[in-house]
Amino acid sequence: MTSHPNEDLAARLRLLQGKKSLRVFAILIDEPPSSVSVWVKKRGSVVPGLFTLIKIADRCQAERLWVLTGEGPEFKDESKTA
Repeated sequence: MTSHPNEDLAARLRLLQGKKSLRVFAILIDEPPSSVSVWVKKRGSVVPGLFTLIKIADRCQAERLWVLTGEGPEFKDESKTA
């Protein structure tokens, strides 16, 4: 059984959020906390647009391809995760 793409995206966003509070994560990515809350829900039916996802990747120093598709390395410099 495969998961729904929105669930996978929400999981990646939660990974980027890490231990940060929702409010702190929202400030980091310059988005309203109410929007971020909807995006990170396990089965959220609302997802950020392409340009917002690119901004999130850049602000979190994550690979754009990974944020968008889940493929490839998570971070631009994998040594930063150690």
